[in-house]
Amino acid sequence: MSDQEDQKPAAASQPEQEEEEIDLSDEPTTAPAPAARTSGVVGRDYERGTDNGAATATKGQDGEAASGEAGAETNVTAGQRISNWWQEKAKPGLAQFGTVSRQKMTMMKQKVNELRGVSTKTVDLDLQPRFEKLHLLQSQYRTITETCKALSRQLQSAANSHEGLAACFGKLAEFESPDLRVQFGAHANFMSVYSANLLGLNNALTYFQSQVDQVTTELYAVIKQVRIYENIRLEYDGYRVDYEHKKEAGRTVETAEAKFLDAYKRFQESRKQTVDALDAFDIDKASKIKQQLNGLLHAYMLLQSGNKSALNECTQSIQTGAATGTSSAATQAAAPAAEGSD
Repeated sequence: MSDQEDQKPAAASQPEQEEEEIDLSDEPTTAPAPAARTSGVVGRDYERGTDNGAATATKGQDGEAASGEAGAETNVTAGQRISNWWQEKAKPGLAQFGTVSRQKMTMMKQKVNELRGVSTKTVDLDLQPRFEKLHLLQSQYRTITETCKALSRQLQSAANSHEGLAACFGKLAEFESPDLRVQFGAHANFMSVYSANLLGLNNALTYFQSQVDQVTTELYAVIKQVRIYENIRLEYDGYRVDYEHKKEAGRTVETAEAKFLDAYKRFQESRKQTVDALDAFDIDKASKIKQQLNGLLHAYMLLQSGNKSALNECTQSIQTGAATGTSSAATQAAAPAAEGSD
């Protein structure tokens, strides 16, 4: 009985489990409603997303179209800039480069032929001696500048040395024996004056050197103009020789003649500019150098006169001091003799 009773509760418990399972399976009957609402929201979001995607796609197409137009405009603008650059700068520059290159080749060829002695050369009998004089002036004025610098350093060193001697003599004049104090004091004054006069001469020499440097700078400018004239002369002779050879050979000379006449015109203009530069330099150089030479001579005269005056004062001080010392010594010797007689 006990076994049957035990089996009955077991059998009774099984239907309960089955009912619970049935109840669990029947429970989701009310769940689809929220699911339906959720799916509706998702659907509306999807629809809005589709609309937004379509709008974005439309905007993307419009952006691509706009960027394409902007790119086309950029390409057109870049093409225009390149075309303008070619027409305004590159093409004229290449033409000028070709002209300059031909001119340089003509000058180089003429110069080589002149050195070889196979070509004639145009020599200006009025300007050639002046050109040769310029090179002599350049060499001599450069030497003057270097010599003035060396002399200025020596004068400065001599002035410093004399000033040092003056300081030493002045110190000795303070505590030396009485018969040497006058000597050291007088020489200290002379050395100090001599040092100051040397510094004055050095200042005058430095200013003279600066003016010579200005003349040398102007001379370099004239020599530069002469070199320009010489290059144009080479170009002129090159075209002249080419024209003469073609004319003698009976060849067509229109182009060669035009180049020759154009070079002759530039040659005459350069000659006039060179003559004007030489004349202006000669006039300015003569007045400036004459004035500076007079100033330098005056500085030397001041040096000599100042040193002479200082030397006279030094000698006079020494003689006065010696006489004073002699009289004081005689007075001191006479004093004991008088005392003895008393």
